[in-house]
Amino acid sequence: MSQIIVVPAIMKKFIVVLFCFFLLNSVTAQINAAANKKLSGDMVISGIFNYDLATQILDETNIQREAAGVQPVKMTKLLCERAMLRAAEAQPSLPHANDNPHNRPNGQMFYTILDKVERCSRQSENIHYGSFDAQRIVTNWMSSEGHRRNLLDSLVFTIGVGAFVWFDDDGELVDVIVSTQLFSDCQTNLDYRPSGVEKVQVKITSKPNTKSKVIKREEYKVAPDTD
Repeated sequence: MSQIIVVPAIMKKFIVVLFCFFLLNSVTAQINAAANKKLSGDMVISGIFNYDLATQILDETNIQREAAGVQPVKMTKLLCERAMLRAAEAQPSLPHANDNPHNRPNGQMFYTILDKVERCSRQSENIHYGSFDAQRIVTNWMSSEGHRRNLLDSLVFTIGVGAFVWFDDDGELVDVIVSTQLFSDCQTNLDYRPSGVEKVQVKITSKPNTKSKVIKREEYKVAPDTD
C-alpha cells in the first residue's frame, strides 16, 4: 500500500531555502577554487644572470659614494644571489611588476627575500629597466631622489646587485635588462666580485607564504650585447 505524504507549506519553504543555501555554497566554493587556482599559479621564466654587469654596477655605485664622502659598500654572495632573484621577479611582463615592482609576486614586500638570511634592521632596493651600461644605470639612479638616497645611504654597508635579461617566446634575448640593488646595514669583511654570465630558469610563484627560486643553472658562454 502506498502512502501519500503531505508536506506542510512551511516545510516546503524550508526545503527551498535549504536547497538555495547549498546551491549558493557550491557556487561560492567554485568561485573561490578558481580564484585560488589563479592566485597559486606558478610560472617558469628563462633568462641570464649577468654577473659581469653586477660587478660593474657595484664599482660605479662606490664611485658615487666615495665622491659624496660615504663609505663604499661591499657585496656579499648571499645578497648578490638575492638581488639576482629579485631582478627576475621584477621582470616587466609579470603582472605584479606593473603595479609595484618592489612587491614580490606573492604580494610581499621586497625585503622578505632577506628573511632568515640577513638579520639586519635596514634594507632598501633600487630597480632599473633598460640599459646594459653600468655607468648609465647608476647615473639614472642618481638622477632620482629616492634611488639616490638609497644609493648614498651612509647607514648601509653591504649590497647585492642583480642583472637579469630574459628570453622572449622565440628563444631570443630581449634588449632590456632588469638591474637591482639590495642594500643592508649588515657589515662584512668579505668582498664578493663575481664575473661571467649564467643561464637560469626561475620559478616565479604567487602562492602566499611561498617564494620564487632558481630551479636550473647552466654555463652561458656568450654575454648579451651591450649598447
